[in-house]
Amino acid sequence: MAAGHHDLAISTARPRGALLTATTLCDEEHVLVAAPHRAERLGSAQPGPKDAPVLDDLPVIEVHESLPFVSRYWASVFDSRPAAPGTVIVPDLRAVLACAIAGAGLAVLPRYLCALALKRGEVVPLHEPAVPPLRTYFLVVRTGTLAMPHIARAHEWLHRAAAHWG
Repeated sequence: MAAGHHDLAISTARPRGALLTATTLCDEEHVLVAAPHRAERLGSAQPGPKDAPVLDDLPVIEVHESLPFVSRYWASVFDSRPAAPGTVIVPDLRAVLACAIAGAGLAVLPRYLCALALKRGEVVPLHEPAVPPLRTYFLVVRTGTLAMPHIARAHEWLHRAAAHWG
């Protein structure tokens, strides 16, 4: 972007420095879910606001070995790191959802992706924090380029469209 190869970018990291300008585009709420039979095995031992040990024995489904979604959820909600490594690593979030529905373990997913499965009871929330963790998306441009009409129009269109996402 800074080199001028692109006019707009959507990023989950706010760029630093004066070369790029970012505006908040949208927030994505994340939900900790599993198949109903996994949740039933937890019984009444639901995790508290800063207490995740009850979840330590559940297999973890993720998109990468570094556990980006689970780690972010644990840090935000439980103020810790997940104890379990990734048990099932799959290439994308739709596959994570499919594995969770099949009962392979717990997963952290964007609410928009699992909303229908939650509604159908195919997965259930394992924890519902008072303030759900969010992932913020930013619309990034090179500083000063919003004065260019075509970039300003695209920027405005994306902001209007993002109001209806999720």
